[in-house]
Amino acid sequence: MEEPLLDLSDEELEEITFSLKKVRQDLIVYLLQNYGSLKTKDIAKVLGLSTRAVRRNLKQLEKTGEIKSTKIGRSYIWEAAEKQSSQLMYF
Repeated sequence: MEEPLLDLSDEELEEITFSLKKVRQDLIVYLLQNYGSLKTKDIAKVLGLSTRAVRRNLKQLEKTGEIKSTKIGRSYIWEAAEKQSSQLMYF
């Protein structure tokens, strides 16, 4: 049996997963605040993620009131709940 590349506890893995999710959501809000309304597929393309993964994050952000959606035909257009410019603080 091979040794794992990283010897992380379940707690450490959970913390990393949560952090990555938060970064993705912050990026989505940043895009919407600074570039206006976007479709799910456009956000997915910019972030290099599947539309399914982006949709999950969008739905969570909508539940917290950070973003809102408008259904146009079969597509959803997403926008930031508040129009304010923000900067990401990740290094």
